[in-house]
Amino acid sequence: MPPEHLADFIAEFRAALDARGLSYGMFGHVDAGVLHVRPAIDMKDPEQEKLIRAVSDEVAALTQKYGGLLWGEHGKGVRSEYAPTFFGELYPSLQRVKAAFDPYNQLNPGKIATPAEEDQLIAKDSDPDLLTVDGVPMRGQFDRTIDERAWQAYDAAVYCNGNGTCYNYDVDDPMCPSWKATWDRRHSPKGRASLIREWLRLQSQAGIDVVEESRKKKAEGGWGFIKSFPRRVVNTLSRKQHHDYSHEVYDAMAGCLACKSCAGQCPVKVNVPQFRSQFLEVYHGRYLRRCATT
Repeated sequence: MPPEHLADFIAEFRAALDARGLSYGMFGHVDAGVLHVRPAIDMKDPEQEKLIRAVSDEVAALTQKYGGLLWGEHGKGVRSEYAPTFFGELYPSLQRVKAAFDPYNQLNPGKIATPAEEDQLIAKDSDPDLLTVDGVPMRGQFDRTIDERAWQAYDAAVYCNGNGTCYNYDVDDPMCPSWKATWDRRHSPKGRASLIREWLRLQSQAGIDVVEESRKKKAEGGWGFIKSFPRRVVNTLSRKQHHDYSHEVYDAMAGCLACKSCAGQCPVKVNVPQFRSQFLEVYHGRYLRRCATT
């Protein structure tokens, strides 16, 4: 956004969000006219999900009104549906470049521009072959399939908002030693939280109540451990014959040192040791503990 228009733009942007009763955070680089906005929308709620289209269209029109762009230092992604409007007469030029290097539209299709024959290159307000902001699967659509009791029980994982603070390369910073030792994102707090979220979704999809499973295990105590031993032996011996996503989650959790650096430094307090112990309680109720190796 041209800095001279930034104040007016922010005022109208805030009015659009306030009119819909949304809470939000704004930050950016005023000297460059760059503004980042994070509205708090519960994507698990289908009604709030509809706000994506309404807010996006209004902000796109507002941005164009003040001579700005919807993207700057970050990728265009599915916001590309607004590219024909913003680029106007230059949009066919983007299509020429796309057609020259990707004539079959195989590289990240639906983003930025689509290839077109020379006789089809005309300036237009929209391109039906571009992805739309509400035409792609959203995380909330998957999250709402997770049982609400499980969602609340594993809140230390599911509230990860993907900010990526845990992808920390500073060797003097304590954030997640296992991530720094492996550079494998599965072993980062964000990676582990994502795996738990998907595990919960698959458990709910299969009709498994992990909260009740944990409750029963606690209630049965030592007798439950003995009673379940034959079943756990069978499950463990047949593990390679039947795919269970739980094993992938277990492998990611196994490297956690339970140091709680994540809980102390993550902006939303993602607590891997907490949901790791919850997961392992369920996992070891189904399978034998693995022998330690050196």
